[in-house]
Amino acid sequence: MQAAVINRFGGAEALELVQDHPEPQVADNQVLVQVHAAGLNPLDIKTRRGELRWIRGAKFPMVLGNDASGVVVKCGRQVTEFQLGDTVYGMFDPRSTPSWTGFTRSGAYAELAVTRAETLTTKPDRLSHVEAAAIPLACLTAYQALTQRASVQPGSRVLINGASGGVGVYAVQLAKAWGASVTAVCSERTHDVVRRLGADRLVDYRRCDVTQVDGEFDVIYDVAVKSSFSACRHLLADDGVFISNIVGPGSLVGTIAAPLLCAFGARKKNTFAFVRPRGDDLCEVSTLIRRNAIRPVIDRVFPLEEIRAAHAYAEEARRCGKVVVALPAFERSPTIRAA
Repeated sequence: MQAAVINRFGGAEALELVQDHPEPQVADNQVLVQVHAAGLNPLDIKTRRGELRWIRGAKFPMVLGNDASGVVVKCGRQVTEFQLGDTVYGMFDPRSTPSWTGFTRSGAYAELAVTRAETLTTKPDRLSHVEAAAIPLACLTAYQALTQRASVQPGSRVLINGASGGVGVYAVQLAKAWGASVTAVCSERTHDVVRRLGADRLVDYRRCDVTQVDGEFDVIYDVAVKSSFSACRHLLADDGVFISNIVGPGSLVGTIAAPLLCAFGARKKNTFAFVRPRGDDLCEVSTLIRRNAIRPVIDRVFPLEEIRAAHAYAEEARRCGKVVVALPAFERSPTIRAA
């Protein structure tokens, strides 16, 4: 099958398009999907560079890509929630069991990709495959951060730093769907887009640093990872939560120490976002999509044969929304069979 692979860590030039990559094997709890489109995420770039080799491994050739939308062509014997021909999307993880680290493997930059059935949900009919592929990892990151790390509800005051990025555009929409008041920090050129997504107030980060924004907030979500809990603490309400999109020593210490600090009257919390490939959560997202409360924001679409250009663009350009890779239609129909 056709796939974009790396045989070494490096820049975008490390990506190669091959025509004879082996078809993935399907375990009892897995589904094989004919991929129509795959999302491109910072996770793919970090993996390609080798920055995550200690948790994602270094076995080559490696197929990148965690987001995909496509059609089920094979089901493992234990899979009952999907059948052949279903259109699905999700954050793919080819492991048959979740890793103890929580990090997924990859494999979506290919004509066929395998993942556990629990990572998938049915694609909403109103979305194309390209639109659906722009959603899973980024939207699940925002969804899980705002529901599991904080408790956004009607009337919550939410500040989102990096509101025009891949995760930020979903954080804005989710917070608004739940009735929050949203202050969005992003570049002025993206203000019109973010305003249409529902932001109540827009701040140009070039003119006003996030630490200087006026107001008090119940949740500060630093999607762009440009600030810190200590720098933004004065903006938080007494029981406010600061969420960063990265796991570092400071965020880990803050998360571990939070219960102890609360016992001594310190209620402001410092935590981090960490995404897991949960089909149940994505099903909730799909419900919001069907209600027109969430829509994907796509910056640019590249064909698979331009995968190097796609990575270079995602790495260097100032984007608004997601980059998506579209795969060519099969020249032959894959064999559809039960495992």
